[in-house]
Amino acid sequence: MQARQAYHRSIRNPELRTQNAELRNPAALRRRTRNHGPWPANPGLDTATLMTITLSPCTRDTAHPGSGVLRRLLLLLRFMMGKDARGSACRRRMVSLALVIARGRSLAREVGLVTTAVTAIRRYVVDSRRFLLYRYPLDSPATRPGAPPSGFDECFIQSNEEADRLLATRCDFRDVVSQARHALDSGAVAFCLYEGREVAHVGWLATSQTARRALDRLGFEVRFGEGEAWLGAVYTVPRYRNRGLLGYSARRRFDRLHHAGFSTCRSAVETNNAASNHVQMHFDPQVYAVGRMCKFFGWRTWSERPYHPQRRTQNSERRTLN
Repeated sequence: MQARQAYHRSIRNPELRTQNAELRNPAALRRRTRNHGPWPANPGLDTATLMTITLSPCTRDTAHPGSGVLRRLLLLLRFMMGKDARGSACRRRMVSLALVIARGRSLAREVGLVTTAVTAIRRYVVDSRRFLLYRYPLDSPATRPGAPPSGFDECFIQSNEEADRLLATRCDFRDVVSQARHALDSGAVAFCLYEGREVAHVGWLATSQTARRALDRLGFEVRFGEGEAWLGAVYTVPRYRNRGLLGYSARRRFDRLHHAGFSTCRSAVETNNAASNHVQMHFDPQVYAVGRMCKFFGWRTWSERPYHPQRRTQNSERRTLN
């Protein structure tokens, strides 16, 4: 209530009325940010007011149904963390909280409330998962790229400056991957597939530990100093799945690493992700271990054991008989 009253007081100020109108119009805000850089700090609108305006259903972005709230929050984050902004640690935490809330609302609409709750618990509270650890020889013919999928455009993106230049013709893939900006600044490289303007698929590669840690916190070792690289953090928009994008994306990233002089690549895939593990078998990999990650709030452990495919088959048959 106090935030909404502060907003109504602010719109009576002629100097702030134009900024408030742009704030409530995502298209105008995108143009303002692209053409003129971040706004200066606005003393008439505090963080709570910004969150109230952004989360209000009456300011929904009709051009992008289902994603307007998250899109506006990301734009607000760029504004508030800009060079001219003087946000405190408290403001940054509040904006982060707003982003989490908006992402939760978006997920709840896409996959349902129960799945969203389980995802949130696994991410922030307690989690235990197992992963198959893969090693790929990059000189293998199985890792060479094939024919590109029909109807899709592709590009590698190495920096936030390149991503900003693409906004003239493409949607921002950083709205899909929350840690994308930090990952690009850390040296990671994104491979994107687009259908028209829309983002269809994003996959990542890293050639240093700093770049990898921006995207992946699992404990398996990658020897970057010995010609190894990392592949992972793949996301395909649900409506584009089962169209061969993962296999093509992996081969394009393998090929880029091979031409950059790397001999081996490592990645991890959850054991219960049958579709992704099936795709990995097309690359002639070595499954060298099974890793287990356990997390309880901020405490995290990682363990590995050798992979035994025969034992895995026997366990699967035993479950079937039971």
